[in-house]
Amino acid sequence: MEIEENTKYFLNPKNKKFFEVEGLCNICRKPGKIYTCSLCGNNVCIDCYDATKRLCKPCAKYPGKIMK
Repeated sequence: MEIEENTKYFLNPKNKKFFEVEGLCNICRKPGKIYTCSLCGNNVCIDCYDATKRLCKPCAKYPGKIMK
């Protein structure tokens, strides 16, 4: 996975282990907090992410097919 120049990483003060990421969504290009699809690895915004499945919307719509 490549890291974009405009992506920012923050140390989570509660558990000191996980990072929150801000950057541009790979699908809609909207800036904000970024989530990573557990299937294809796309960095996407909350609007393009299915939190219950931990997948981006294209991967959640077509399970079993890796969307890149």
